[in-house]
Amino acid sequence: MNDFEEEVKNILKSKGFEIKEKPKYVDFIVEKEGITIAVEVKAEKDPTLVLPKALGQLVAAKHIYETKELWLILKARELTNPTYFKILIENGIRIFTIENSNLIKIENTPLKRDRKVGKGFDIEKLTKIWNVLAENGDWIHVAEISRRSKIDECTVRWYLDSYLKDAIEEERIVPTIRLRLVRLKNGLSLESYINALNYIKKIKTRH
Repeated sequence: MNDFEEEVKNILKSKGFEIKEKPKYVDFIVEKEGITIAVEVKAEKDPTLVLPKALGQLVAAKHIYETKELWLILKARELTNPTYFKILIENGIRIFTIENSNLIKIENTPLKRDRKVGKGFDIEKLTKIWNVLAENGDWIHVAEISRRSKIDECTVRWYLDSYLKDAIEEERIVPTIRLRLVRLKNGLSLESYINALNYIKKIKTRH
């Protein structure tokens, strides 16, 4: 057990949580008022590389030990890849850090830019993502769109969630893992869609 894990345990105990025996997949399980929580602790300065493993460990613990909640407690307060943060949140994992001997929930990754649709879009990037969707013709994983378009996965997700949200359909074939698949809606043309986006932008600019 490292010093950070010991610190986390002491804080949880002071908050009335009972520490259970160490399970196989996560660092420990805690219980309070009948609610069991699987807890994974990461003390790395930059935990980005270990986050996929943490995701797998917590999801496994949920199904094996039937815990009600999943907690990931980080020593670091910044992530170099905000994409992982979103994936963890989508899988029902609550993320915390420690500050002044208290658990502080991380609502948004500090490195994630506050992007706004009104700032405009890059036609080249939007076109590349659209073309990958059109050429694929069926469900495709976001990471594969990133690979084919040679655009960062975080940026691909941003375009799908903002400018392209009305042009795509979404499916999650594995609910417990929430793998996100998307495809282009039928009957849409890139030129017409871009014209519509520009028209909306023009209207918003006037107001």
